Amino acid sequence: MASIEESNSLFSVTRSICVGIGGTGRDVLVRIRENIVDAFGSLADLPIISFVQIDTDRGGSIPNYRGQNISFTPSEIVHIKVSLNQVNQFRQNFDTRSGNEHIDTPDDNILEWFPPELIKNLQAIENGAGAVRAIGRFALFKNYQKVVESLQQAHHRVLSANVQSLIERGMDVKPGLRVFVAGSLCGGTGGGMFLDMGYILRQLFARGVADFETHGYFIICPELYGGNQHVKANTYAALKELDFYNRFGTTFEAQYPGQFRLREQREPYNYTYLISNATPGNTFIIPPSAEAKEQITNNIAQKICLSFSSNATAAAEISARDNLKAIDGGEEAYDRHPRPNRQRYMTMGLASIYFPQEQISALAANQVKIEVLEFWESGLGTAPSAAQIQRVFAGRCAWETDSVGALLKKRLETLETSGTTVQAKITQWHNNQYAAISAARSVAEQDNLKVTLPQNFAALASYVRLGDNAKERGVWLAPLVEQTSGVITDIKDSINVFLAQILQPDHEFFGLENGLSWLQHLKQTFERARGEQLQDKKRPVDPSGELNGITQRMQHEVQAIRSQRFPWWGKTGKIQVAFRTAVDQVTALAKKNYQWQISRQVQLAAEELIEFTNQKIAALDNLRNSIHNEIIELQSNADRLTQTNVKKRIGLLIISAQDTQQLVEAVLPPQSSERRLALNRISTQIIQNSTLVNSDERPSLERFLQNQFEPADVRQALNRVVDQGTTTQMKKLRKSAVQQFMATMGSRQQLLAYLTELSQQSEVLLPLNLDDGYFNKADYKQSRIIAYHQPNDDSSVEAFQQLLQESDVLRNARVVPLPDSEQHHVIFVTEYAAFPLRLINSLEHGGLKYAYESTKGRYLHTNKNIEPSLTDVLPPPPDVVITVKELFFKCLGLGIFDGRDNGDLSLLSHSKRIFLGKDWSAIIDQLSWAQVQKAQENGASLTLTDFLGQQCSQKIQQLVENPSDWYGDSERNYVGQRQKVEALISEIRNYPREHINYSWVASVAGKDIENITGFEKKGILQELIQEIDRRIEQKIKTIEGTVTIEQEPPLLPD
Repeated sequence: MASIEESNSLFSVTRSICVGIGGTGRDVLVRIRENIVDAFGSLADLPIISFVQIDTDRGGSIPNYRGQNISFTPSEIVHIKVSLNQVNQFRQNFDTRSGNEHIDTPDDNILEWFPPELIKNLQAIENGAGAVRAIGRFALFKNYQKVVESLQQAHHRVLSANVQSLIERGMDVKPGLRVFVAGSLCGGTGGGMFLDMGYILRQLFARGVADFETHGYFIICPELYGGNQHVKANTYAALKELDFYNRFGTTFEAQYPGQFRLREQREPYNYTYLISNATPGNTFIIPPSAEAKEQITNNIAQKICLSFSSNATAAAEISARDNLKAIDGGEEAYDRHPRPNRQRYMTMGLASIYFPQEQISALAANQVKIEVLEFWESGLGTAPSAAQIQRVFAGRCAWETDSVGALLKKRLETLETSGTTVQAKITQWHNNQYAAISAARSVAEQDNLKVTLPQNFAALASYVRLGDNAKERGVWLAPLVEQTSGVITDIKDSINVFLAQILQPDHEFFGLENGLSWLQHLKQTFERARGEQLQDKKRPVDPSGELNGITQRMQHEVQAIRSQRFPWWGKTGKIQVAFRTAVDQVTALAKKNYQWQISRQVQLAAEELIEFTNQKIAALDNLRNSIHNEIIELQSNADRLTQTNVKKRIGLLIISAQDTQQLVEAVLPPQSSERRLALNRISTQIIQNSTLVNSDERPSLERFLQNQFEPADVRQALNRVVDQGTTTQMKKLRKSAVQQFMATMGSRQQLLAYLTELSQQSEVLLPLNLDDGYFNKADYKQSRIIAYHQPNDDSSVEAFQQLLQESDVLRNARVVPLPDSEQHHVIFVTEYAAFPLRLINSLEHGGLKYAYESTKGRYLHTNKNIEPSLTDVLPPPPDVVITVKELFFKCLGLGIFDGRDNGDLSLLSHSKRIFLGKDWSAIIDQLSWAQVQKAQENGASLTLTDFLGQQCSQKIQQLVENPSDWYGDSERNYVGQRQKVEALISEIRNYPREHINYSWVASVAGKDIENITGFEKKGILQELIQEIDRRIEQKIKTIEGTVTIEQEPPLLPD
């Protein structure tokens, strides 16, 4: 496809809707969307192309393509499912209708055509139509309104697209609407609804939209879908119906829900392309496989894209359709076979020399993803030591110590309650007691202390009482315990902040392994802190007993001092010493409790921080493992991309490892500083594209440590960013396929061999027997395009053109230029227009399977009323048809058939009325196949054809014996059979082109009529007149015994 960079002279586009029916249609639409991304960068850049995917199956997810989401939006998907309740109601309506045909039901519009044989086993439709065509059509009718709404929305999207913006970007927007329908005729969904889809589109748009065209692209290769006999029979049945409605004079009828009855005499599609897996003469065959199906669907997608591609390729493509219109509207509407067949079909082939942008982008993107994830895993350059990271962390947190235990102890000791620390409170208490002791100099004052000090001792003990809960714990220690969580939280926050910082792509320590190394080092420091607190840190016992002992000793010491024979003033100092000793002992007990509580809180904090770091390590390790597994998967993917080298396109792929490496280096420059910046930028974009990251947060891998993290989050963001980046660079690095071909693909002889092979690969993908003796394979039926970039003064292009001349590839081909944006490929396209279905060689086997399946009672058609009217795709042998059609038209002229006003013919045979219908082709088919079967079985019984032969001979003999019955009697106003034959000739000659039997006019009435195609010199009815005239004349001569007769026979009609 051309892209938006090209000028008005090179690019035009028409509003288009691409409709996929069934799984194959889905595949084609996905390929079209990929082509649009290749050329324009995104689907949004070509808004006048819209999509509708219709399927009985839900279908799987569609992966991003080159960083772009190409999945169908809800408005583009129509899942035509039918619930079990709907099926049961339909079955009930069938039973009601069967019991009384005069009772109306809501399903009458379906029951009028639905094969009753399928009612019994009809199931809910949610995962496909089970390869039953009538089921596919049933699902379409049940979901008709959904389908119509989706098509109308698609039309609205292309109508409301910003055309002016397209024009400003260098596009010429053409008027009109093109609808491309793609699918397979081999299965149940596509094969069941493809006819209805064509007529629904006509119903919706043909009247109200100017310059409206429908293009159908259908795969008819059963081998691509398993190749079993049912699939082959399906394909044949679909082609029989298609051929029937492509004939003049047929009418498609359907009663869609909520609509007036549709009656349409036009063909279902303006242009019908049929595609298989082999070229005429089988010079090129794509062996059936999943890859083959992918190549063929991609070919169809590329061909459709040519219709909204550069002006040159679009104009060349249009010429083939013009050929079809000219042929179908002129003397060659039908072929020369004794049973005329309308030449209403087209086919195509496409091959390329291509520089595989997608594959190179995929390989390069894969390598970039590996290097980005390795950067995440290990960082870039020499890894820092854990101790180095820890020093930076401690410095930023102002820890001022390498001992976490000392840090925690210091943090806890500085906690305040009521404006001061516990240590300060104990010291203040101690000082207060000393002050009171110093002030107590008299006996009375000392006696008072003997009472108050024990009370104060008990109070202090209660302040620092240890306890297992807040109620038991002393009032000075309770806040300490309560505030420990704040210290822990603060440290956790510091860890989180620093971890987030070193997991930012632009940080000097960036890398998951660096983060893990640091966390493990940090965990070890917490474990050491916990171990330090566990050494010799037994919980103090209840101090009540010890307080009593201190009090008693103090009392005893005071009493002992007083009992000594010293002056009272000499005793005061000693008593104060006793008091102070007791205070010091009680203070020591308080401090012991306090320090134990501090140690306990340090231990608990260390344990909680160990658990916290364990969780961080586990989360980080989980992320690292996910990243590492993703790297392993990407490395395996690289091997697959490199080794399998599956070609999605037919043709010659030109690729080298240097191409991939060049693209990788365009994204990640080899210079270390530039590479680091590129890795930083890409990583930042990936993190920002993750659904887990808020826009106001600095991008860090730490965000992926959240509980809701899933590896898919990283993978999706990684794919989006890297694929888009490589796609952007790929546009800048697009190489000329011509230059690559000339420079890298070998010697001149090898290049010529490649071109010859490409010419064969680009032949139409349909095994047509173009050498059939009844077919005119004129050169004008084939259109060939060779399109490539043709810059001025390019020696490679000049040499390539010489090669084309030398290889004879240019014979009957049209060379068209491609813009700069299309230099990465050379396209060879062939279209063949105007051929009948009978030329498709592969259909004979399908016809046999169709007959076999039909005899087994397996219903293959989509309409129970149509089967008797269908002619065979492959007509009976020409010699049999020649004999039978002459007999049939003689019987028609001789009045052997009974006719109705509507043209239906019948015959009374052995007292049994046989109804033959109005379609002469169908009647001749039936009579001819009866003779073929009789010959194959060596049968002796009379066929209907034999009976007609007897009747014809008897009638002619009767007319010869009674000339007046032949010539008539004007005196008696009696019209003879000869006059009736002449009138029939005149009637047939006046058949309009739309008459169902128009194709027989030349055979029956002669070709000396304007605009009538025929190959007999005289019509069969004219020959009948001559035959009977001659026989009557001979009989008269025999009777009279003379050479001349007196009365000349009447003149033959002109």
